[in-house]
This record gives sequence, C-alpha cells and structure tokens, in this order.
Amino acid sequence: EIEAKMDRVDNSYVARRFHGNLTASNVAQSLTSGRSLVFDEQLFLANLFNQIGPYVAIERPNSARRWRAWSDVGSAKLRVPDNRWQEKVLGLIGASTMVVVEAGSSVGLLWELAQVVSLAPPRKVLLILPDREREYRRFCRNSLSIFPVTLPPYAPDLRFVMFDEEWKPVALRGEAALEEGPLLGVRYATVLQPFFEKNGFANRLAQPA
Repeated sequence: EIEAKMDRVDNSYVARRFHGNLTASNVAQSLTSGRSLVFDEQLFLANLFNQIGPYVAIERPNSARRWRAWSDVGSAKLRVPDNRWQEKVLGLIGASTMVVVEAGSSVGLLWELAQVVSLAPPRKVLLILPDREREYRRFCRNSLSIFPVTLPPYAPDLRFVMFDEEWKPVALRGEAALEEGPLLGVRYATVLQPFFEKNGFANRLAQPA
C-alpha cells in the first residue's frame, strides 16, 4: 500500500542510522539551554515530510528485528529481503523528491551516503548531524572521501545541513528554534524552511495557527 501510494505522490526517503538503545529515542541537547531533551526526532520530521508525501525508510535487517515495532517510529518502513536492500535503496534515491540522511558511521549507512552523493541532485539532500561532537567528528572522518567538499566544523546549534548545486554545505542552525517547549514541531519547520523552499514545497506545509 505504501509503495503504491509512492508511485503517485512526492515521497521522501530517509537513510537512517540504527540507534543502539532500547527505546530508539534520540537523546538530543537543547541548543540554547544546555538541558537534555528526550524525544524521537524522526517523529517531528515525519510529521513535516508526510505533509508532502510518504516519508519512508527500509526496515531494520533481520538481525535487528528484535526491536519492538513501537520503538522504531517516524518514517513508514518498507520490508525488503536482506539480499536486496541495496537494490531498493538505489530505486528509492532515484524515485524520491527529497532524501534525508541521518549521519552515522556504519558500513551500510556510509554506502547509502555514497550512493546519495553520486545519484541525487544536491538540492534535494538533507543531512541530519549527530548532536555529540565526538560522533560528528567520527562521521566527518569516515565520510571524508564521499563528499566533494568539507562539512562545516561542529557547533552545538548545528543539526541540519542542506547543499547547493556544487555540494557546498549550507548550515541550518537551530539556535532558539529547537529549544524545549510545546511548539517544538513548529520550530523544526522553521529551521527546515529553507530546505523546503529550495525544493519548492514550502507552500505544502501546514501553517501554524
């Protein structure tokens, strides 16, 4: 049903890193207060991208399906045989209007990233950066041979990067936008507004009351 709908609308593909905790919740730092926020960032992103079309990802491989279904939230999951996931990734990159990459250092995710850089127009790629400096530096080292240009240095308020037509990174800084509060979803929309405008979808998002 999901794939049938994808043939008719603007869908987005998300290449995710598989988190190692038992709840699949991202632990992110408030970008201005220094307090910890515990939430699944993919829920907020799915709410935004689903306003445009299906926000999809490939389901965890068989070896990782011990996770409970409710703990892997956000994007709709496509079940793909383990021996065909790379073929499916290539198809999704080509068919998707936007591609979201959640930065990580696994062999599989770095392979996906390389395909994204090779096949996708830079303007339709959104990179979600690790919130911890050590993880970010490791990702930069591991992806050094993949990106045509160098990623920006780590900063506590830097969570998202989009790209111009030459793959030059454009930082989407959170500052106060992702501070804890009841309008957190609206603030995500504000931070990502330039990315949606670049791809011609800003007018498809629900406007806050």
